[in-house]
Amino acid sequence: MSLAVLPVEPFSNDPQLALLADAMTDVLIAELTQCDGLRVVSRASSMLYKGRRLSIPDLAEELDVEWIVQGSLMRAGAETRITVELVEPAPH
Repeated sequence: MSLAVLPVEPFSNDPQLALLADAMTDVLIAELTQCDGLRVVSRASSMLYKGRRLSIPDLAEELDVEWIVQGSLMRAGAETRITVELVEPAPH
């Protein structure tokens, strides 16, 4: 099984939230690389897609993976909402 972790997207211009999003991306990649039998695309390759808008199937094809992990961060007052999902790209 293979997957890529896309850069977590902060839904704000807050620089602290952007740093947290990058750190979350790093942690997700590091933790998933510990799973036996799972090939995870490197951070360097995943970060090339930061801020780019491509369809999930196109991303999966470009990165040669079966699954995509995507996430977002949103801050509302003192609370931060974290959303992460595992997406199986639909065939073209």
